[in-house]
Amino acid sequence: MRMKLNKKIIIILFLVIVLPALFFSVYEIGSLSRNEEIIEEIYNNQLEGILSSVNYYSESITSNWAINLNSIFSNPQHNLDKDIRHYIHGNPSMKGFFYISDTANINPEIVLQDFSLSFLNQRKIISSIIKSNPKKIKRLYLYLRDRYRKVEPFTSLHSQNFTYLFFVVDNENGREILCGLIISDKDFVSQILHPKIQTVVKDKFIINIFNERDRKFLYSSELSNNHTLNQTKALWFLPRFKLGIITKGKTIQELVRERTYLNFALIVFIDLLFLIGAWILFKNLKTEIQLSQMRSDFISNVSHEIRTPLALISIYNETILLGRVKPDKLKEYHEIIQQETNRLTDIVNKILNFSKIEEKKYQYNFNPQNLNVIVSNILQRFDYHLKNKNFTVETSLASEMPEILVDYDAIYEVLMNLIDNAIKYSPEEKYIMVETSVDKDHAVLVVTDHGIGIPESHQKYVFDRFFRVPDGEIQNVRGSGLGLAIVKQIIDEHHGSIVLNSIFGKGSAFKIMLPINKTKH
Repeated sequence: MRMKLNKKIIIILFLVIVLPALFFSVYEIGSLSRNEEIIEEIYNNQLEGILSSVNYYSESITSNWAINLNSIFSNPQHNLDKDIRHYIHGNPSMKGFFYISDTANINPEIVLQDFSLSFLNQRKIISSIIKSNPKKIKRLYLYLRDRYRKVEPFTSLHSQNFTYLFFVVDNENGREILCGLIISDKDFVSQILHPKIQTVVKDKFIINIFNERDRKFLYSSELSNNHTLNQTKALWFLPRFKLGIITKGKTIQELVRERTYLNFALIVFIDLLFLIGAWILFKNLKTEIQLSQMRSDFISNVSHEIRTPLALISIYNETILLGRVKPDKLKEYHEIIQQETNRLTDIVNKILNFSKIEEKKYQYNFNPQNLNVIVSNILQRFDYHLKNKNFTVETSLASEMPEILVDYDAIYEVLMNLIDNAIKYSPEEKYIMVETSVDKDHAVLVVTDHGIGIPESHQKYVFDRFFRVPDGEIQNVRGSGLGLAIVKQIIDEHHGSIVLNSIFGKGSAFKIMLPINKTKH
């Protein structure tokens, strides 16, 4: 019955709590990889935005340069070369300026700020770039005609440290002129881009500018041993170089992995909470259902226990009243009525005592008592009943038993319950042994029988209220399920202990230990 009940509860809890928790966990774990990709994409988009902002800034700067130089060509204040020289002198990253007046674009005029550069060499490089990129040069004219001034960067193998920015301006006569700037890569980065990069990174990232071909770093916003770039992007106006970004502290992959582990740990933790909650709920449901069943059994058993003596008292009393009893049998009938009355009184007292003990309303009266005297008194009371049931009773009482502080009536109740159980559950070998002894600072009482015993699997429940062993042979004996619960609570109130030693089919022994010098007042 109990196994079936446990299985039903487990199945219900599994369907209601555990199974939904498992589905939730499987779904969430399956979503972790997808979430990881989303998070990584968000990070990458953020880094892409940072790199793009640097590029847009550099485009804005070079576009402003082109606009300002166009103004110089359109409205020269003095000498054109002098105005140009004055303008580029205020921009250290500009090492020179060139423009081509002839329509063939073959003889560039050059204004150099860095006099270490060779005019002839620079003219050769500029002419080579124009000759090698006719389509791009032509598009610059088309952009201007569409009212958009495009700045196009070019590089040369003969000038490793410089970038040539080409654009088209219109002069005061409305003539289109191809011109450009010779830019120092290093100075452009350190003087133009560095302030912008420092504003963008905000102590969260490290931005590097490196040569894509040889991976040499031209610039780094901060010294770092970590060279694992999270994201790279071409630097628009320095074609040889790329922008790279590194997250401080941890890489994106580490951050995403850490978040994934955290989510996984949370899922496991939630599952554990579900399982612990299910287990606690299972134990509580199991206890409540068992308690409800035991209460039902208790009512049934007590009803039978009370009905039987009442029926006997009624039958024998009615027989006496009708005058059908012979004089020599009258005494026997009165004794039976008295015996059943006492039995009924014991049942009622047991229920009332249990109620008082459980509600902590029982008033204990501790006084020095001799355990041997209590044992002798209870055996004397049961003497007639034991002889009538053909029981063999042996006693082994300690020769020197010190007095202990106990409630006489309570300990009497304990011993009475143990002997009553021994009588009820010994249908074949009718034997009871009562022993007392002293073990250090404890008085010891042992009640042993050769009855049907208690299965090991049920022994831990015998002191629970309303519990009765569900095995068929024991169930045939009527009882309330309160006797041993009363015994346990009384012994606990005396700061003592009770231990059961039982072998199913061979008998049981209840060992009680009461402190000699300690009790609860």
